[in-house]
Formats: sequence, C-alpha cells, structure tokens
Amino acid sequence: MNLPSNFKWPLVLLAAALVSACASSAMQSPEADAYYRYEKAMNQGDLEGMMALVADAATFNNPGRCKPNPCQGKAIIRAFIKETAVDVGGRINTLNVSSTPGTLNARVEFTSAKVRAAGIDRILGNEIWKISDGKITAFEFDIDRNDKQSMAYIGSLQHAAAQAAARTVQPKP
Repeated sequence: MNLPSNFKWPLVLLAAALVSACASSAMQSPEADAYYRYEKAMNQGDLEGMMALVADAATFNNPGRCKPNPCQGKAIIRAFIKETAVDVGGRINTLNVSSTPGTLNARVEFTSAKVRAAGIDRILGNEIWKISDGKITAFEFDIDRNDKQSMAYIGSLQHAAAQAAARTVQPKP
C-alpha cells in the first residue's frame, strides 16, 4: 500500500504505541493482575468484585483491627472489608508494587470517610499478599509507624475504643 508520506509517521507512532501497550500488559504478573483488579473493585465500591478474588479459606491480618486477628474465612473477611472499606467509601492509591511468584508487596495510601472523620487525609502502609490460582489466600496490612498521619489515625481508634470501654463499665444510675 502506498500512503502519502505525511500519513506514514502517525501510523508508525500509533503502531509503536500499540506494541508498547501490549508488551507492558503482557509483562504484568498474575499476582499484579489480581492486585489491580482488587484495587479497581475497591475504588468502585464493588464488594462482590473484591470478594471474587478472595479464596474461601483466606486469612486477613490487620493487627488491632480485624477480630479475631487474623480474620479467617471468606465470610469474616467479607464483613470486615464491608465495614472498614466499602461502607465508608474506602479508596486505595497504590504507590509501588512488586511481585514474585505467589507473593505481592504493595506500598499504598488508604483513605475513607472514617479516616477523614478522624482529621486525617490518608493512612500509609504496606500490603503483603499470598496468591494462588488467581485468588488471595493471605493478606496482611502493616501500617507505616513512621508516618505521622497513620499513627494519628491509630491514636484516634485507640481513643474511641477507650471511650467505648469506659461507657460499658460505668454504673447505671
């Protein structure tokens, strides 16, 4: 096909962009694929989409938050994610992802209405996932203890828990 020269360069650039896009998506690991599908579902408030990626016997370790810790089993994890992420408009902003076969590590910012109600913009932490056959089998969130906003949020949760405990032990008049 003979094209005028002014059409050839745009076509060459378009072809190069398509090849690059295909190569980068093909290079994404199965672990990263599962992670990004989970992130997208969370950011859309899609609990069913998130839970479709969780194995039936999965564990979720979120020290001090998931009761019992670690949460075990899809039903308990579902209730925890619904309460702490979906019902409060939780959103993930991924800062960094790395993976090896079966494991994914992500550095993330998390925000929600509950986080903002505590006067905090976001919490910062690291996630470690174990993934098998496209399903999350273990999930751990470790808050960044060197981040002032994250620690202020933890302090607000501890304060709220102490107030709730004090209300339950006060004698009734």
